[in-house]
Amino acid sequence: MTAMVLDASSLLLLIKSRGVEASDTLRDAATVPLAVYEVGNALRTSLRHGLTYYDAAYLAAALSLGAPLITDDRHLAEAARRAEIQTADTASLTA
Repeated sequence: MTAMVLDASSLLLLIKSRGVEASDTLRDAATVPLAVYEVGNALRTSLRHGLTYYDAAYLAAALSLGAPLITDDRHLAEAARRAEIQTADTASLTA
């Protein structure tokens, strides 16, 4: 059963103060899907590749799935290549 619902400010504070140990507190917690992006956007100054959190989320998804990233955003594609993620653009999908 979910013990609590956290907003983005609480999630951010837990992550900053406890790091990976925050996962113990968050195990039985819930939040809205947007909160993940709110927290990420607040942390984006520490992201590699100079990406917004939203773009970094696509890189993370491609990495975790072991799948290529399809994007027409040149900056995102370059960051993906630097992270050794295979990329393609939408034109290649219809070729």
